[in-house]
Amino acid sequence: VRSLPSFMSSTIPWLRPQIFALNCRRSSGEKHEEWLRVDITLSRIRKVKREAVQLAIGPGAFLELVTVALSYVYFEGLVLRNLVTRSNASLAMAVSLVIAVKMNEPLNSLSLRDSIERIATVMGVSRRKVLDLEIPLMSALESTLKPQRDEVLPHFRAILKAEAKTPQEYLGEGLYNLYFPDG
Repeated sequence: VRSLPSFMSSTIPWLRPQIFALNCRRSSGEKHEEWLRVDITLSRIRKVKREAVQLAIGPGAFLELVTVALSYVYFEGLVLRNLVTRSNASLAMAVSLVIAVKMNEPLNSLSLRDSIERIATVMGVSRRKVLDLEIPLMSALESTLKPQRDEVLPHFRAILKAEAKTPQEYLGEGLYNLYFPDG
């Protein structure tokens, strides 16, 4: 760190991407070891989220991006409660998506049964397991079933940013002004 009267700067050494990722995983594990399980990694969480977003932007997409963002809130709530492990991460995300569909999606275009089937297929889990875990995970989420807009919006914007879209482009000018009157 260099400190001069008018500014301060720091220099970060260049690292190969693999070493950088390993350092990030280690520091994340050390930083959150008291409350976050060791058997779920940040890369596993990101992978499951990438799979989930394919239901809204991939081939055969049938969900709204905000529904996927809502499922992210549910999934992260389960992670914070230490209910998600490496082995059940896809199942937990599938259940989170089903809950988000029930809370947010209009079911006029696709029946609920078809939605659950497609979610289970994309996430690579059994439909039966998804349905068996739905009620226990809903009760574990308790107060976060209706999250505030401020909890969902960062996920929504991050998904849009990853797709190189703005909220105006995705929603259209009319809906954008309705949901974001402040601009």
